Amino acid sequence: MRRPDHAQCVRLAAESSKREDWASAARYFQMALKGDRDNASLMRSASLALAQINELESAELLARKACKREPNNPDNWVGLSLTQLKQERPEPMHEALDRALRVDPTHGSAVHAKCKALIEAGMPEEAREVSSRAVSEPDAHPLSLLIHSRVCRALGAYPESIDAADRVLATDGITERFRAGAYFEHGSSLDALGEYDDAFDAYRRANAIMPAGPPMHAESVIGNWSRGCFDALPRSGNDSRRPVFIIGVPRSGTTLTEQIIASHPDATGVGELPLMPDLARRTLASNLTREILASYADEYLALLDERGGAPTARTVDKHMYGETTAGLAAKMFPNASFVHCLRDPLDCCLSAFFQNFGANVPVSRDLIALGKHYVAHRRIMDHWKETIGLPILTSVYEDLIADQETRSRALIDHAGLEWDDACLRFHEDAGTVRTASTDQVRRPIYSASTQRWRRYEKHLGRLIDTLGPYAEHARSHA
Repeated sequence: MRRPDHAQCVRLAAESSKREDWASAARYFQMALKGDRDNASLMRSASLALAQINELESAELLARKACKREPNNPDNWVGLSLTQLKQERPEPMHEALDRALRVDPTHGSAVHAKCKALIEAGMPEEAREVSSRAVSEPDAHPLSLLIHSRVCRALGAYPESIDAADRVLATDGITERFRAGAYFEHGSSLDALGEYDDAFDAYRRANAIMPAGPPMHAESVIGNWSRGCFDALPRSGNDSRRPVFIIGVPRSGTTLTEQIIASHPDATGVGELPLMPDLARRTLASNLTREILASYADEYLALLDERGGAPTARTVDKHMYGETTAGLAAKMFPNASFVHCLRDPLDCCLSAFFQNFGANVPVSRDLIALGKHYVAHRRIMDHWKETIGLPILTSVYEDLIADQETRSRALIDHAGLEWDDACLRFHEDAGTVRTASTDQVRRPIYSASTQRWRRYEKHLGRLIDTLGPYAEHARSHA
């Protein structure tokens, strides 16, 4: 097959980016660079695509080259900041964003990234100072308007949040991504104001803009990790108890659980590490040897040292799709702790549908797909617990809300730590939180998010049917 020429590589890269196929986009952008090595725009685009697939060293190298080539282009500094963000390096990330804003204080991507980082660090007032300057211009960039909408919502200024989102929708020629973001902001503010039918319609419009991703395939995980396969595999020989793996579908309470454990003086949270899913993709389970597992364990612990700062007795990882990697993790670290987060499936799926995950959780764009995904998740977790017999602690969100101390003590005990009252004050030192639960983990436990689905019940018929017995159990125990 003939190698595509430069123009074809650029076109194929752009098409791959549009359909969120970041691996192909990275490959084509890198091929295009071979024919135009000094093109800072191609460097930046390749860096962004590489960052999406967590090829972070290569992404940062290209981003730095772009900044050196065109130091007065704020887009290049924003691209560099993304690589720093993904590597859990907040100080250089802010330095790069500040450099971009010095060049152009109204630059949409820079304003959005800076304000988002400030919100995630628990500094919404500071974020409002940045976004307010940018949106004071009549032709404010849609990204500035979108983040200003989010900032205002975080501060309870819902009418101002809605106005900013309206300005996005009134902008000529906006992209589908911006349109979806505006509808998500509408939905969130309308929900807070109690206008539930209008809120659901806004969320529906937001999710309809991009196609939904496929739900998880339970049979492939269960088939690849049968009891016979699991028992036949060796252990790595690594006896570390440091890893604590939190498993759960989006919006099931994983961030809250991580923060409770990570608030212990002898524990650290590292958020959603990408390494374990990457390790799982490298070879079939049946091909694993003791040497491979040992090398995986060493690589994983090295990453914990890099991301978690000074080593602690326990480090919490709540990487996405942890249900698919539990068997591998158990062979790498036989002494690791596993926590399974459960939440009312209707609340869980609805909350995911209401969340703007961008390209990270495409299954969240459709309620039926979400229902199928939830059922697959439960099947896989039943396999680990009942067939394989992994020692997994189940933490039910509603029980944690109802009896915080008892359930928190159970989490800490399961992680093999002595109790510390700091675990009841997780909200006082939440640090930087980059998940959909940013706001929730910065305040004490509250019950407002339970039984939320009842406000939207008339819109949930298809989801209820898809969840089947899980939905019936939730409804009968309401």
